[in-house]
Amino acid sequence: MRTFLSILLIFFSLKTATAQCYQPLYEAGKSAFAQKDYSDAIDKWQLAKGCSDVPSGNDIASKISDAKREIAAIRDAKNREDQARVDAKRRDEQAKLDAKRREEQAVEERRRKAEEAKILADQRKTEQVERQRLREEEERRIEEETRQRLLAEEAARQRRLEQVRLAEENDFKEAKRVNTDDAYIKFFEKYPFSNRIDAINKGFIDAHDDRIWKSLTVDNLLIDYEKYLKLFPKGIHADEAQKKIADIKITMPEMMDVLGSKFIMGSSEGREDEKPIDQISVSDFEMSKTEITVAQFAAYIEETKDTTDAERTGFSCVIQKGISRNREKVNWTCDVFGIPRTPDQFNHPVLHVSWNDANKYCAWLRKKTGRYFRLPYEAEWEYAAGNGKRHTKYSWGDFSPLDKKAGNLLDAANDGTLLSVEGFEGFKDGFLNTAPVASFEANDLGLHDMTGNVWEWCADYYDNSFYNTRPVYKNPKGNPFGSLRVMRGGAWTTSPYQARVTSRNSLMPEASNYFTGFRVVVTKY
Repeated sequence: MRTFLSILLIFFSLKTATAQCYQPLYEAGKSAFAQKDYSDAIDKWQLAKGCSDVPSGNDIASKISDAKREIAAIRDAKNREDQARVDAKRRDEQAKLDAKRREEQAVEERRRKAEEAKILADQRKTEQVERQRLREEEERRIEEETRQRLLAEEAARQRRLEQVRLAEENDFKEAKRVNTDDAYIKFFEKYPFSNRIDAINKGFIDAHDDRIWKSLTVDNLLIDYEKYLKLFPKGIHADEAQKKIADIKITMPEMMDVLGSKFIMGSSEGREDEKPIDQISVSDFEMSKTEITVAQFAAYIEETKDTTDAERTGFSCVIQKGISRNREKVNWTCDVFGIPRTPDQFNHPVLHVSWNDANKYCAWLRKKTGRYFRLPYEAEWEYAAGNGKRHTKYSWGDFSPLDKKAGNLLDAANDGTLLSVEGFEGFKDGFLNTAPVASFEANDLGLHDMTGNVWEWCADYYDNSFYNTRPVYKNPKGNPFGSLRVMRGGAWTTSPYQARVTSRNSLMPEASNYFTGFRVVVTKY
């Protein structure tokens, strides 16, 4: 009984306490709500609803609804954050997959392009090999046709010579049978260079010797004096002929033998007109050891009394204070400034000569010597300048000209007052403009000044795309038509880039100036 009463007392005590708890629980719920502990706030307000002192018109229900909305909002925000993380993770994984796929595609594309490039390279190589085979086949065909033609021409020549020999023999027998001066005169008028002169009496020989001498010396030609000595090695004019030959040879260019071969012409690192590189073949030829000098050109002018293009137009291009300009009354006798040279400068390369003038000089040499002098074709020039098959960058080699007497180049001697372009840094050749020919070391072929001193006229017309279209690869001769003529070799004015043996330049064939001269070759074609 006592225990039951104690429990009942406790119950009534709690009932009384509960009945009087509304306000503290309500405030505690508000405090929890303010601290965003919405679950605790709901618990407090739920307890407050059970208190006996709940006032009428209270807002506990709305408070509980607000708390539940906040809980729902927090749950929704968390769900959105979780979804966002899931989406971000999915995007990252997709991005990685996309990147991997792109990399695989890139690898595959590179592999495909590499295969295509290899196929294309193999095709080009095959085409190149085929072109080379066809080219060599064509060259062999041309060589064989040429050989057969030369054999036929030689056979025809031998037949003609035999016919002439038999006719000469018969006519000489007739002259011997008659045995009079008139008969011999008639015979030698018909055969002036017959070697049967020794069979005639001494008096007639001397008279015939004199007649031949007078007929051969009209034009003062080297070939005629040599022909006289062949007929009369001990003739009455032999000493005079020897002296004439020596005097003429002094004014002739010294020639060097150049053994022809195949070489790679052009440069893959040069300008577009130097491309593409290709294998070219040149035959044997001779080239003048140096550029044609003022003294050598003077001999031509003195004998022919010819007038150069500069003399006809009345001017040539000179340099004054670093500027190129035309100046009146300048010709082949003048230096870079247009000042007449003194005799001690006649060993410099001749300037102010046009392509036309150089070509006529070659014609004079042909007539005077009986040899086929002409200007070099580009292929011959580049082959000789580049030391034959070696095909070096410059005529002295592939390296800087420092520590070598390489050539007359645009160098440190140029302080900018004469020319504004930059030369070979640190190199001094000792000359501000042109130098006497052969002042510098010869190349492997014994040729001087192939790089520098003056640009040199070539026989070819200039065509900037000719390397792409050249019809032949053996002794190519350039385009058969055009308006410009090729120049090669650079000069005392040119930059290192222009001084390369593959560098090409051009001018009108009637142009003359302070930086262009020429050299000559002798060939059989």
